[in-house]
Amino acid sequence: MTSKCMFRCACVAVSLLGSFAACVGDSTSAAPAEGAPSPLAAASGPRVAAASGGGAAIELSGSAVALETVAVQRGAVALDVTVLADDRSAPGTVAIVRGDFVETVEALATQAGQPAGSTYLEQSWQFSQAPGAAGDLVITVATTGLDYLGTTADGLALRHAGQLDVRYSHGTWLDASGAQWAIPAHHDSGHIVLTVPAAVVAASRFPAVLDPQIVVTPIT
Repeated sequence: MTSKCMFRCACVAVSLLGSFAACVGDSTSAAPAEGAPSPLAAASGPRVAAASGGGAAIELSGSAVALETVAVQRGAVALDVTVLADDRSAPGTVAIVRGDFVETVEALATQAGQPAGSTYLEQSWQFSQAPGAAGDLVITVATTGLDYLGTTADGLALRHAGQLDVRYSHGTWLDASGAQWAIPAHHDSGHIVLTVPAAVVAASRFPAVLDPQIVVTPIT
């Protein structure tokens, strides 16, 4: 996992200097058009599509059930979440280039012993340098069409009644030296909130990444 994350973060460092194409070749495209297909899954499964206001959302069951990064803040400083471009060159992966960081959604292999028909994703945010000035780093993900059922040791339990169960795991913050910190996920008024404490950000070597996982299981 460390080598994969560090490779991604190397790409992030290039992208935030305005040279994302140099890291991924000529595959960088403009922000995805409304309803654009994604290699993440078949048409009925999770995909990344354009969202209102120029954002980008992970659609778990069409636009009625989605997750969208709506805010990232360090202390009192709001980071730029504007979608500048996306790269879909790697199979099963979409890298969304935002103003101050890169968000990646990657389809993971099916895991043995888990519910049949489940889909596994990893959502991550990569930072090439310490964001903002000081304070906690707070990432806020809006949930559409999902009811909050509770929090467990594995993460947040969410549900789209009669259709999908979604488990959104707690995150792991990983820095360039390989140091890791557990980052719990919280639910607040229809949003998933992950907070990297100021002391952790200050102690981190950059680039660094935060990468919770998502398990989507159809209700049968």
